[in-house]
Amino acid sequence: MSEPGGIQALFHEYLRALFVLFKSSFVYETNNRALIQSAGRVATAANVIRNDVADIASIELGADGAYGNRTLLKLDPATYDQADYLYAITSTLGLAAIEALDDTEAQDWVDLVAAFKQCVGPGGSIEDFVATTFPRIRLVPGAVAAATNVLALTNRFRALRAYATTVIAIGELLDAMHEGHALRPLRIKRPLQELISVADEAAPLLLALAHAKRHKLRLQHHLTNTAVFVVCATRSLGLPRALRCSLGLTAALHDIGRDDTRELGGIAAERASALTTVRALVGAPYASSQMLERAVVANEIRRWVDVTAEPTGDDAYPTQLGAAARVIAVAHAYSRLTTPRAERGSLLPDEALRFIMREAGRRYDAVAVKLFVNTLGIYPVGSTVALADGRIALVVECNDAHEPVVKIVRTGQGQIVDGELVDLSTMGGAVTIANSVDAESTINAPAFLLG
Repeated sequence: MSEPGGIQALFHEYLRALFVLFKSSFVYETNNRALIQSAGRVATAANVIRNDVADIASIELGADGAYGNRTLLKLDPATYDQADYLYAITSTLGLAAIEALDDTEAQDWVDLVAAFKQCVGPGGSIEDFVATTFPRIRLVPGAVAAATNVLALTNRFRALRAYATTVIAIGELLDAMHEGHALRPLRIKRPLQELISVADEAAPLLLALAHAKRHKLRLQHHLTNTAVFVVCATRSLGLPRALRCSLGLTAALHDIGRDDTRELGGIAAERASALTTVRALVGAPYASSQMLERAVVANEIRRWVDVTAEPTGDDAYPTQLGAAARVIAVAHAYSRLTTPRAERGSLLPDEALRFIMREAGRRYDAVAVKLFVNTLGIYPVGSTVALADGRIALVVECNDAHEPVVKIVRTGQGQIVDGELVDLSTMGGAVTIANSVDAESTINAPAFLLG
C-alpha cells in the first residue's frame, strides 16, 4: 500500500492523464495514435491505483476541488488548472465522478471518448452520454454521487477548509522565503479562489474565523484575515472573479515582508517594513505588472489618503493611492487593530471600526471605509455583544449596520444557551446593544457560529 503522499501522486497522474485525454478528444480522431497513447496513459494510471490503493479508481471534480476516491487532492497551480478544465466538462455533462471499476486498457478509454465525441457533437445528446454504459468504466451522475457521498460539503466545512488551507499555504510561502527560496505567489491562488467562493455564499462563517483570537497569532493569520476582509467587502460590487482573485492575492501578500519576530513602532520603522515587503515582492520570479502592483500596494497602505494629514517627516508623497491600496489599507488596519501587540492589547471589533471611521477621509479612503463598514456592520459578524437587558449575544448577520441579527448565547443569569435569533432592526428599540464584550471571556464565538 502506498504512503499518503504516494497516493496523492498516483491520483495526480490519473487526473493529468484524463485532462490530456479529453483535451486530445477535441483535436484528434479516435483512431489517432496520439489519442490512443493518451488513453493508454489513463488506463495505466487507473490500474496502478486499483492495484495499489483500492478496488476502484475514482476522480470526482467539484467547484471546491478535485477528489481521488473522495480524498481531497492537494494540487499545484498547473494541476489545478487541469482539474478546473475537467470540472467545466463534467459539470456540463452532469457528472460527479469518473470511475474505473476494473483493470482497463487503452481501448476502454478510447470507447469512452468516442461516445463523448458523438454525444456532444452535432445532433448528439448529453443525456445519451451520461446514460452510456461501459464494461469497466462507470460515469457517476451528480445526483447519485450526492446520495452516496459520505462527506457532506456543507458551507461550514468549506469555510473551515478554505480558511485553514489559506493559512497553511501562506505559512509555507513565508517559510520558503525565510529559507532564501524564490517567492512563488501562485501557491496560494487556489485557496484564495475557494475563499472567494465561500465568501459569496457564507461570508459570516469566514468572518467568524477571522475574528477568533487564536487566528491572530502569526503573520500568516494577519495576511489571511486581510484577504478574508477584502474578498468579503468586495463581494457586492459585481467585480469579475478574476479581478477579485487578483485583489485577494494582493491582500494576502501585502505585508509579507513584515518582520513578525519583533514589534516595530514609529514612522521610520513602518517605512522600513514597507521597503522589506517591496523588496520581497520585486524579487519574486515573476517580472509582471501584477507583481509590481502588489509591491506598490505594500508601500501605499502606509500612506495617508489626505496628503496634508500625513505626519511631519514622512517621505515625499509620490503618487495617488491606487484603488487596491485604498481597500486593502482599511482591511490591514482593522486586522492589526484587533490583534494584540507588544505595546497594547487588541481593540474590540466595534472599537477598531470606530477608530477607522474617525480617520475616514484623512488616513483612510472614505469610500473604502464605507464599503468595509457596510460589510461588517458597526458590530461585525462574529463579535459578541451585551444587550441592554443583560443577555449576551453573538452577531450573526449585519443587514443593518447598527442593529444586526444576533443569536442569544447567554442568559441574563449567566447560563450558556443555544438561544433564539433576534433581528434587532425589527424590535423597534425594545432590544438594544449596550456594548461589545470580549468573546473569548464569554463564549466560544466561532463554535456557535460554525456549529
